[in-house]
Amino acid sequence: ATDDGSDSVDGADGTDDARIEHSIRVVQAGWEDISLTSYSSSGCYVSVCLQRATSMDGRDKVIMVKPDFVLIRNIAHGLPPKQDYRRTLYGFKYGGVPS
Repeated sequence: ATDDGSDSVDGADGTDDARIEHSIRVVQAGWEDISLTSYSSSGCYVSVCLQRATSMDGRDKVIMVKPDFVLIRNIAHGLPPKQDYRRTLYGFKYGGVPS
């Protein structure tokens, strides 16, 4: 919508051919597959174990990422104490990663 209340857009400002030239990398992992180190000044760094992608020598492939955004779709804790990932969630918050 425009400022005058109409829904029409004037293409004279050059926005009709505008593009955003950024690449987006999406890494999906479960709580048990990530290890996080968080800093208040420089954000957080996450090691992700990609279980489906193994290296040539048969070991799991681990990548390091510095997330710009995190989308959480699971609860952070289960019934057994081994399934408590709230500290990882707090690390994302401490590192200032938006969600």
